[in-house]
Amino acid sequence: MNNQPEMKKTIQRILLFTGIAYVLTYVLELVFVLPAAKANRTTGNVLYSIMAAVAMMMPAIAVLLTRWITKEGFSDHLLTFNMKKENRKFYLLAWFLPAVLTFAGGGLYFLIFPGQFDWNMTYYMETVSRTGTSVTLEALRNTIISQLVTAVILGPVMNCITCFGEEWGWRGYLLPKLMKLMPKIPAILLTGVIWGLWHIPYVIAGLNYGMEYAGYPYLGILLMTVFCVFVGIFLSYVTIRCNSCIPAIIAHGAVNAIAAVGVYFTPDGGKLLFGPAITGLVGMIPVIITAVIIIVLLVRNSTCVNETTCDKMI
Repeated sequence: MNNQPEMKKTIQRILLFTGIAYVLTYVLELVFVLPAAKANRTTGNVLYSIMAAVAMMMPAIAVLLTRWITKEGFSDHLLTFNMKKENRKFYLLAWFLPAVLTFAGGGLYFLIFPGQFDWNMTYYMETVSRTGTSVTLEALRNTIISQLVTAVILGPVMNCITCFGEEWGWRGYLLPKLMKLMPKIPAILLTGVIWGLWHIPYVIAGLNYGMEYAGYPYLGILLMTVFCVFVGIFLSYVTIRCNSCIPAIIAHGAVNAIAAVGVYFTPDGGKLLFGPAITGLVGMIPVIITAVIIIVLLVRNSTCVNETTCDKMI
């Protein structure tokens, strides 16, 4: 981009969008959720699960406000399906690869920490018992199996509304704007960092890693940011290949639907900083490997995907 006024305008839009998304989310989480989470973990978690879903819509609201304030319009919204033959494989990857990576990460965690695998699902059984529900182990296993099948097949659809809120913001708006200012790979990585730091209130409230660990909350913030950078590479890749953030919405929904499945098969909830959830250091290793492969592919094809797609993206 050689047009300095356009570059300045793009930077202003990036800063405005990011500022709105952060402020709306941080106020919602830190003012209303964190105090409840620290005062009463049970009540706080219930409130948190509701407010976290609401907070996921803040990036989309930030897109709307930014486009309205800057009079940008909506011509480049990236919300088309683009189901061309060459794109269909990326929709399939978006739908099913997160489950494969999650199972692989959980399996790797249990290989490294074999004492953490509990076929009797003690942790989940105790969690269910605290609700006053009486259930047999066999019934619980059957429930888990049916939930897993449902999560893999229907999870991306069931989570599409809340994940739309994030992905239309990060991959549908921020990524194309950053790609106007810098090469593709740095833009992808920076998008992941900004997305990861946006999760700071979530981590402080104990969503992914709890609150009882050495280095709280800074180590959790670091791990969540690392996870967002690497999983964001995949989300950005399918967005670029399809010139649409719809595959990213699907993939994000798939991740959220099954991310913590391994926790059910632990005696105590697992070593959350390591796994078995996909956000743990060990649990995310398959995601990291996938991201590295994608980066290698992108480096080999330095013209984005093709000139037409690059033109549309920027």
